[in-house]
Amino acid sequence: MKKLENRIPVVFTPDEKFVIPTCVAIASMMESRREAYYFFYLVLDSSLKWAESYFSAIKDVYNEFEYKIIWIEEATFKQGVIKTEHLSQSAFYRLFLPDLIKTENKIMYHDGDILVCDDLKKMYDVDLKDNYIGGIPSIYAAQEDEWSKAKIDKWGFASTEGYVFSGDLIINLQKLRTDNITKIFSSEIMKGYPSEDQDIINKVCYGHIALLPLRYCMLNRWTENDTLELFTNPVYSYQEICDAKNNPAIIHFAGADAKPWLNLRVSYGELWWNTLKRIVGDEVYKRMRDIAQENTECRDWSYLWWKLQLCMNKAKEVVIYGAGKNGKELLESLNNNGISVSGFLDMNSEKCGTFVDGVEIFHVNTDSFSKRNTIVIVSVTNGFDEIKKYLIQKGYENELILRYYHKSNFYYQSIAAEYQEYEQQDACLRCGKQIDQKVI
Repeated sequence: MKKLENRIPVVFTPDEKFVIPTCVAIASMMESRREAYYFFYLVLDSSLKWAESYFSAIKDVYNEFEYKIIWIEEATFKQGVIKTEHLSQSAFYRLFLPDLIKTENKIMYHDGDILVCDDLKKMYDVDLKDNYIGGIPSIYAAQEDEWSKAKIDKWGFASTEGYVFSGDLIINLQKLRTDNITKIFSSEIMKGYPSEDQDIINKVCYGHIALLPLRYCMLNRWTENDTLELFTNPVYSYQEICDAKNNPAIIHFAGADAKPWLNLRVSYGELWWNTLKRIVGDEVYKRMRDIAQENTECRDWSYLWWKLQLCMNKAKEVVIYGAGKNGKELLESLNNNGISVSGFLDMNSEKCGTFVDGVEIFHVNTDSFSKRNTIVIVSVTNGFDEIKKYLIQKGYENELILRYYHKSNFYYQSIAAEYQEYEQQDACLRCGKQIDQKVI
């Protein structure tokens, strides 16, 4: 009877990249539970049959782990527009859960990039009343800026008040079915919202959203700094912030810069890796750790500088691909370190012939440079592999094509305390300053 009373249906909808992170999320839920008896629904594309072995392995560690896989065809959602690079059509699966899981009237939904630190029964037991969903309010939506204005003026939001994160939700499936909301969701996924599923949920469900405490979606980039306290229009009380920092129920690794399997230096990263180690074999763990190590180091200025010095033994000129904000930042960093840049390469014909801080912009197809003797540093955030392939086709040398990683404020906010001094030193090197000069 107790098991039935405390049963909580939980849904994850991972794509290929999030299968193993989802396993870690599940393991953390199993380890943190006290009252809750979770039953997991895993909504997977039919091409992910290989993932079954990872989920069944969890059963070997936690014998009370119960789950059901719901196989679907991702192609069914191909009309959905995804703009965020690390997302796929699986982001839209949560919108169709009322139809996919007809045996449940209320469920808990989570993204796979989380770590659960407490029993979630109190979260699930929140009375949704007549609301469609319960979620954690986004502090970004509460700021009076261009973001909020665009949601209303361009995307037709009634308001951004009560806008919530879509990664940790309680969903009233019965109410969504009764009001046939899935049909509305279906028409919205084709419109190209900048925050995809999150925008759709908030726009369609406006006025029917229950707000949950911050501790149920504490971003790891808020845990070791005063970022939340510095917002001009906070939506969380001081006590709520303290509770979330001191006793988070869910740590959410939101954003490409904050994920521990991509960046070994993030807050709560080692706890994530320790959980992973308990559910996968040594070979899988080592492979993932090695990839994460390489990905972490290649973001550093010191790494780019080392690669650049090697290339300069073979090349005569340096050019930057991408004449945007990152390209300008890279130009300044190179100049600060005594490197002269011969030009920018860009796909945008309208920029060609103009200048960035005195450096001319050329179309990527230009013959103005000796391609076999020119270092190209790609400053564009997304699509590096495709850009590199295109440059090679145009005659540039593979080993002379480098990548510059812009480290955003979100990146620095996500860094664990023990790595902050190192990041400070690397930032100093990028700016051509002494390492004891603060630049971030």
